[in-house]
Amino acid sequence: MIQFIHPSALTLPRHARVGYARWVYSFLRGFRGVLAIAVAGCDSYVQPLMAASPFSACAGCLTDSGRPTCTLDLDTIAEHGVANALADRVDVVVPFASAVYADAYKSRCRRNVDPFNFPVELPPASTNWRNGPLRVLHGITRPGFKGTEAILRAVRGLVDRCPTDYELVTSEQLPYAEYTRLLLTVNVVVDQLYGGGLGMNALSAMARSRIVLSSFDRSFARGAVDYRDAPVYDISSGEGAIVSAWRRSGWSADELASAGSRSRAYVGARCSPPEIARQLCAVWSRAGTCESCQPLGGRGMVGYGR
Repeated sequence: MIQFIHPSALTLPRHARVGYARWVYSFLRGFRGVLAIAVAGCDSYVQPLMAASPFSACAGCLTDSGRPTCTLDLDTIAEHGVANALADRVDVVVPFASAVYADAYKSRCRRNVDPFNFPVELPPASTNWRNGPLRVLHGITRPGFKGTEAILRAVRGLVDRCPTDYELVTSEQLPYAEYTRLLLTVNVVVDQLYGGGLGMNALSAMARSRIVLSSFDRSFARGAVDYRDAPVYDISSGEGAIVSAWRRSGWSADELASAGSRSRAYVGARCSPPEIARQLCAVWSRAGTCESCQPLGGRGMVGYGR
């Protein structure tokens, strides 16, 4: 298995990103095996193909505050034709959290698969308890993609009106272990305003019995992903939905406990890493790319993701 990382994940000057994009393009042209890609999150290779989807975060990111997350990468990728080369060459798409990625490739790929839930380990059980103001967390990464500006505007408005009832907590670019420790000190997590699926941030918070507000397609049920009963407050209609969630629920101690329990149970039932690994092996086996499932017969697999 070979895995390569797209430029958004690399802290490099632009000339180095351009060189990397050229290498990816030449690699894709020369690779003769089965190409399977895993896609999720802010994926600037896929963005040109998925911006038109109603459940893609890209459209919101490109208009929110005029600071799209992957502008530099899109310029680099467009310049060297990487997105089109990848779309024309890929054999199997393994989408996580949302079908947007698979649907973006559908007209060009020989195979597509239904989306997968992210694998999330359940940590030891913890209680979502409130001692003083309700602590509300927004983790700041890829602010355009997440809709950070609108989220902070809505939550700060609530804090300003009721400073003794709510407290806003923000974090930026924390290591994952440190971030998960921070999750245990808050009651509510506001994840993102754009997108059609529940990502790692939302699911990690739910695994720790936190209440989550996020954008997702409540009616979505496809493959292993089913959001119809997800215990998450849907804020896909915009920042006003954040305020509405507060009005609908006072988030008393009892509500925090019961909602937190539902969140944790959802992740335990849907996001078991061994089960998701089994599902992935089945897909790769059918494509002839999984060493643990069947011989490759000289073919190879490239995994791509953030």
